Order: sequence, then structure tokens, then C-alpha cells
Amino acid sequence: MTIQDTLRSLELPALGERQAMLDLLEENVFGPVPAAVPVRAERLALWSDACAGKAAHEQLLLHLALPDGDFAFPLHLVTPYAPAKALLLHLSFDPEMPNQYCLAEEIVDHGYAICQLCYTQVTSDDQDGENGLAAHFIGQDFAGRKTSKISLWAFAASRVIDYLKTLEPLKNLPVVLIGHSRLGKTALWCSANDPRVDVCYANESGCTGAALSRGKQGETVADIYRVFPHWFVPAYERYAGREASMPFDQHFLLALTAPRPLYCASAIEDLWAWPKNEFLGLCAASPAFDRGFAFSPEEELPSFETPFSRQEGGVGYHLRAGAHFLSREDYNRFYPWLERRLGL
Repeated sequence: MTIQDTLRSLELPALGERQAMLDLLEENVFGPVPAAVPVRAERLALWSDACAGKAAHEQLLLHLALPDGDFAFPLHLVTPYAPAKALLLHLSFDPEMPNQYCLAEEIVDHGYAICQLCYTQVTSDDQDGENGLAAHFIGQDFAGRKTSKISLWAFAASRVIDYLKTLEPLKNLPVVLIGHSRLGKTALWCSANDPRVDVCYANESGCTGAALSRGKQGETVADIYRVFPHWFVPAYERYAGREASMPFDQHFLLALTAPRPLYCASAIEDLWAWPKNEFLGLCAASPAFDRGFAFSPEEELPSFETPFSRQEGGVGYHLRAGAHFLSREDYNRFYPWLERRLGL
């Protein structure tokens, strides 16, 4: 079957006006991202000889002046001494840096500054609504709507951008937001809401990330809501087992980054995320981009059994061998595409 036939067979809703798509996802999936608040940073530690003497590594505490009081969470910021090409903002599973997902010296060697935010230091990844940032927002009404932990993690990422935009020599650099798995979903939702994200890279974001829900195998809406209801608003549960009835699909989320460049990636063995539908999500979202995927009416779907990539335009994708992970190979496939998009 061709790519176009496959997309038609899924009966996807047409991409609509940007605000309408954002409203659908806010109301039915993620809830609203809270409004910006003032921020200030406190330095906890400084290593001036980091990355073999090529960078300064700061550990910071970012304070948010919330309506009901101060809240703070830690950051790592690594700034190369050589001029940086861009600033990577990494949403991390690990509070330490470097770590298995974020090889700081390699990133510096490629010419980038790197800021890392560990998501569980913002609020826990569970249904507890009384710890961290969740204690300030979960359960509150935003014009009659509740919010989710994915929206709170996205809010924290945007407040980090607020701070980074005050720093010399970083404030004028392109911001590249990177997230893997659930943090890939978070990166996409942050990018949808924050136009200061210049490039978004969602790695193996799967169900309710890059992967179309219609026709998806592996993890479904019923699966993800049953195990992780705190990632979403309660309205999302109504689509468990009823994906075809959704007035949206994940190409809406992907299209909300347009016209800014968007990159997604999959792994052959990551069948829970279902690479086929991650790729199809990008195909379906491509009309929203100035340089989305171009494919002929006769072009058939890849097999998804061997690695491949689409790197020619403002939407990029690769499928690599292996399992669910943000790997050195993922970064190395991403860098050349990124540098072409940024004109570096």
C-alpha cells in the first residue's frame, strides 16, 4: 500500500486552523500550560574546567514566583568556551549530568551549549498532586479546565527558556528542545505552546506523542491512560478504545510546531511506540510545514524492518536498529539535519 493510501484509510481529520487544533488538544488531552511567571536563578556550584576544560558547568536552582509562593527546581547548564552554534534544552530522566541520555562532552564537541532539566525534580511522575509544582496547579481551574503533569513539565521547560534568554552569550542562540519517550510528548506539547522553541526533537514519543492513534498497534489510548492517567486530563479517557471517534489525532500535535523545524525518530524494536505510526504522523502533519515530507502517489510505505531516514526538509525522521532509548546514534543522525535547518 502507498503512503497516501494508508493515510486515506486511516480517515484522519483534516489539519485545521492552529488555535482550533491547540484548543482540541488542551481540552481533550493535556490541559492548559499555566501562564508565565517571573524567574530568577541561584548558582549552587560551578566547575570551570568541565568537559576536559572546554566548558563551564553550572548547577543552578531556578526559582519561580508563583501566585501562591516560591517554587524552585535544579538545572544543569554547560556552556562551551568556544562560540556555541545552538543551545540544546534536554528534558531528562536523570538528575545527574552527564548521564546515559546526555553525553555532555560530546555535545560540547559538536559545538552546542546544553541545559538539562530533570522532570521528576519539577513534580513526580505519578498521581500524587501534592508534591512539587503539582501542589501549586493540579486541581486548579484554568477557565474551567484542569491541567496535567505533561503540561506542568512543559511549563517548567518554558520557564527555563525564560531564564536562558537573559544570559550572554546564550540568549540569541536557537533553542533546540529534546525529549525522549514521555519527555518527547512533553517536548512536542511545549513546542506547540512556546514559539521560542526554534527546533523540536521528539525521540520515540509513541502513543500520544508522534504516533497516530488511529490504526496503531502496541500501546493504545486505553493502555496509556490506564497506567499514566496523570499525564493527561480526564477527558482523554473517553477515547480509550474509540480512537476513530477522536476529532483530532497526533498529526495535530506535530503540526503545531510548524513552520519551525521538527524532527522525530524511532527504533525498529520499539513496537510499543510503533514506528510505522510515528512516521505516518509526520507524513500526515507535513502539509503544515513549508518543507514537509514529499512523497509521490506511488511511493510505498517502508518495511520498518531496516533503518532508513528522511532528512531533506523542514521535517526530519530516522528509524534506527535497536530498542527504546535516546542513543549516541540518535544524536549523530540528528546533528547534520539540525545544522542544515539552522544554516550552520
